[in-house]
Amino acid sequence: VASASGFTISNNRPLTFNRQSVSLDAKKVSFKEDSRKALVTGINKVANAVKVTLGPKGRNVVLERNYGAPEIVNDGVTIAREISLYDAEENVGAKLIQEVASKSDSKAGDGTTTSTIMTQAIVNGGIRAVTAGVNPIALNSGIKKSARMIADKVKEIAKPVKGV
Repeated sequence: VASASGFTISNNRPLTFNRQSVSLDAKKVSFKEDSRKALVTGINKVANAVKVTLGPKGRNVVLERNYGAPEIVNDGVTIAREISLYDAEENVGAKLIQEVASKSDSKAGDGTTTSTIMTQAIVNGGIRAVTAGVNPIALNSGIKKSARMIADKVKEIAKPVKGV
């Protein structure tokens, strides 16, 4: 499965082997609105599953395992990792959210649910803006500038912690 700006390529069927030849199945290629819609649908499905765990009153999620008893978790990255969608184009969006949660977990050790929800909001707002005709490159530049400004402000108001 591969994705690029404006289109998504995915396999509909698995690679098949036989002794004499290898057969590669055709790719499904979608553009513009169809591609964006599938991507956002996948992102929203994973984010909505993770969203319920946010905060002190966050709910638990039961994960079915292929082996053993089901597992009860309230960790965003664990839930995100377990989700795999049948539609290959939607699964590209799911994989993007899983990458966000995984990076938050590895760099900060926490905040996976928050970063997932923030990503969902940024993507939904960005797709809405692009659909309305906003230049995607200018939008990306604006998002990056805003992120830098916010990070700088957080560093400015941060107070050092002693004795840990």
